Amino acid sequence: MEFHLDATDNRVTVYFDGVEQPDLTVSTHQHGGTSDPFALPGLRQS
Repeated sequence: MEFHLDATDNRVTVYFDGVEQPDLTVSTHQHGGTSDPFALPGLRQS
């Protein structure tokens, strides 16, 4: 499993064995949750 984080639109794309899983992809306004926008948590490099 791997995932790609794209902060430009808060997109999380998930892959299994190199194959994208579109049903698991979420973004700011397409996330299957509440009407509130989805936002990635702040990430810092150590």
